[in-house]
Amino acid sequence: MAEFTAKDAHAKAQERIQALEDELSSQSRTVGALAASSSAFESKIESLTTNLRDVLAVRKDMEDERDRALAQAQNQALGNALRYAKAEITENSKTIDDLSAASPESDLSKTLATSKLREEERDAALIEVHKANETRATGQVHIRMLEDALKSTKSDLISESEALEGLTTSSNAQQSEIATLKANLRNALDLGRDNALARVRNSEDADRTAQAHIEALQNTHQSIQAKRNSKAQEIDALTTRSKGLRAENDALKAALRDALPVAKQ
Repeated sequence: MAEFTAKDAHAKAQERIQALEDELSSQSRTVGALAASSSAFESKIESLTTNLRDVLAVRKDMEDERDRALAQAQNQALGNALRYAKAEITENSKTIDDLSAASPESDLSKTLATSKLREEERDAALIEVHKANETRATGQVHIRMLEDALKSTKSDLISESEALEGLTTSSNAQQSEIATLKANLRNALDLGRDNALARVRNSEDADRTAQAHIEALQNTHQSIQAKRNSKAQEIDALTTRSKGLRAENDALKAALRDALPVAKQ
């Protein structure tokens, strides 16, 4: 009975150990799934970070393009204005010189023709200035478009940043949960190992107790068997003696029967 109890305790300890191993395996799979989810969040964060860098690079290119267009429009307008002013000064100077030196009527005609040519050059310069103004207006429109695009990009950046913060918070929560599960897993492993070792030790103690009890029973059985053997030997001796006494008794009876007739005579 003690032997059966020890084996049963040992089997229960093995079943408990297997249950703990199954539970730990399940928790390990849960930790693995959470780690995979955390990796997916980290990949999303890396993707958002890459998109953020790309948007910042596009914004820098747009700002550079705006600055180049503004500088080009300003330089062109200044250049046209300087050419127009220079042409006006040159025209006025030549007109004064021509009028001062003019005496014959033919020279006056030449001066008038020269003055007309200067007027045409002035008109051409004014046309260039008008074109420069149109170019500057076009550049300003382009600059406003770039500013609107930058505002939209800024709004997108804010949205991406908020999404990134949300993912970061979620990732931190996932990492905290993973750390908690790992700690619980370690605690469960330690507890399961300690409980299993305790059950094994208890089972070993029960086995030793049962073995000692079995040995005691065997010793008792051997002692009883030795006493039984001794009693059997005594019985055999008594049986042998009884047989001897019976044979002796029979001999005495026979002698007595033989002696009775002789005594009667």
